Amino acid sequence: MYVVLIPIVLIGLSIVIARRGLVAPLLRRPITILAAGSAVGFLLNWAEINIGTSVPMAVASRFVLGMLVFTAALQCRLSRLPKVSGIATRLIAICFPLTVIVYWIAGIVIVPDTAFLSAMAVAMAVSLSGTPTPASALLTAPVDPRLVVSSRVEAGAMLPLVLPLIMTVIGIGLDPDPQRGFFGNAAVAAVMSFAAGGSLGLLAAWFFPLDSGDFPIAPLALALGAYALALIFGFEPVTMMAATGLLYAEEADLSAPVRTRLWRVTESVATPFILALFGLAAVPYAILGGGASVWILALIAFLVARRAARFFTLNTARLAAHERQFLTWYGGAPGHLTALVVTYMAVAGLGISDQALSFGVAVVVVGLVVGRLLDRILIRRLVQQTALAEKRRYGVAL
Repeated sequence: MYVVLIPIVLIGLSIVIARRGLVAPLLRRPITILAAGSAVGFLLNWAEINIGTSVPMAVASRFVLGMLVFTAALQCRLSRLPKVSGIATRLIAICFPLTVIVYWIAGIVIVPDTAFLSAMAVAMAVSLSGTPTPASALLTAPVDPRLVVSSRVEAGAMLPLVLPLIMTVIGIGLDPDPQRGFFGNAAVAAVMSFAAGGSLGLLAAWFFPLDSGDFPIAPLALALGAYALALIFGFEPVTMMAATGLLYAEEADLSAPVRTRLWRVTESVATPFILALFGLAAVPYAILGGGASVWILALIAFLVARRAARFFTLNTARLAAHERQFLTWYGGAPGHLTALVVTYMAVAGLGISDQALSFGVAVVVVGLVVGRLLDRILIRRLVQQTALAEKRRYGVAL
């Protein structure tokens, strides 16, 4: 019942929020939404009402994550990613693995008895880069367009690529379920879900007609269809929707503006739900279950280790010094996408150890709060440095 009812409720709420013009005001108050959700979560915990592992929370987080990973995959054909943004390609191919290793080592150091696969899955989740919200000043700032494209594309392209890997890693660590037969092995189920989703995406791109307009409904209908088919046939929904989006994006005749619009609209509407779910289910779980050392190491990892990985990756990129500095500090902060992945890992009963989850939630909270405090400062400085560089270039030309 929940697997059908909750998606319908979420879709209905999204339509109401969008039509009443509430998306923009909510996007301007991410920390307020996070704090409100956390306060409710603490009250429920104090009343001994456990919603962190409830079926409704798991279904809600899974559905929102599936829709986001599908539209994120549509944003750009992976085969053209190097041409769209060489910077984003470099960050995905080099910086992401380095960051995963750093966070994995940090998790093992702080909690030595943490399972290898649990630590690896959480490290991969918190290494996902954040993306500028639709309300971010960066999207309209007078700066090099490459920086805007890189910041937008990096997280969107990384999400559908990394999530199937995370689900496979988690599946390897789970005991097989004999009652599910062939799909009882979660790792095998993840691989089969990816294959089924990819096949569905190709077939849809070849035979599913696109309606005209600035915001075609056909891709979203395909996402809902992939979600429904995954539930019917026992596939892993998130992995299947990621593969469907990736292969559909490669073959479907979608223009670049439409691809971007589908991703931004879905992300904008989903962000308030993500922050509320994260605050409600994950933050109390980590604060009550993790010690001060978890939060200290999360802060160190965010401020030092993550920046070092990005600096190493961008050190040889063809960027001005101030642009390289901006991408080192602005890009890569765990954002609402990471918050949703960690929430799903916490509420879906995936066998992740409590210590690993506490560290993951702490990293995301630090990233959201510190990132929110630094974003405007970094963007303002980037604009100033870009204007100064233009003046110098103009003076030399004269």
